[in-house]
Amino acid sequence: MVVRSRSAGANKAAAVGSARRISRGTLHEEVAIRLRDMILVDELSPGQIIPEMQLCEEFGISRTPMREALKVLASENLVELLPGRGAVVVQPSADDVMGMLYAIGAIEGVAGQLACQFISPREFAEIQQLHDRMLAYHAAGDRLKYFDMNQRIHKKIVAASKNVFLIDLHDKLNMRSRRMRYVSNSQRQWWDQAIREHEQILAALERRDAEALSEQLRAHMMGSWKDVKGVLASDEANP
Repeated sequence: MVVRSRSAGANKAAAVGSARRISRGTLHEEVAIRLRDMILVDELSPGQIIPEMQLCEEFGISRTPMREALKVLASENLVELLPGRGAVVVQPSADDVMGMLYAIGAIEGVAGQLACQFISPREFAEIQQLHDRMLAYHAAGDRLKYFDMNQRIHKKIVAASKNVFLIDLHDKLNMRSRRMRYVSNSQRQWWDQAIREHEQILAALERRDAEALSEQLRAHMMGSWKDVKGVLASDEANP
């Protein structure tokens, strides 16, 4: 039997804590990013009360930037601030998620049509580079980095529409739906299907086929909805 010294355990805990500490140059903005990522990967699960004091200690911050960050997340509908209880991770209903994904699909469909008219060669090259990196992360099985590339691609396509209203709506809805879109790749067959759909999306954009791109973007989002329905049912059954 191996007995570990208390000092070794303390050193390990200190190392973990220091790795999660946040630089004081950004504070509540950086805290908000960390909390979003923790919600994304289920470190903070739907319906869970956020352990503010514990996280403040881990991040090496006071409660003020934590509270400011939670206000930001509340404005994004990622958490709900409850008097006397603190901040709770929002647990969206199946109807809410379906509505969000349908809306995102509609926005991306229209944006895709406009992007076929207005995208520049440089913008397309950037999307191609992101796509190649996404494929590499898929091959490596790195779902978190894959998801980051995936989200950047969708944002770039919408940005190429040059329509500030579509871009703004997309940003807001995308933030609220991140966790659901992340878990839509939680099974390998879903993930592989998403890759095939992205290949078709890129090909349609390259040939500036507005109708095909619009349809593929909408169908891609509806595919995400089919994949996450079971996850939502599990969330609601185990609040």
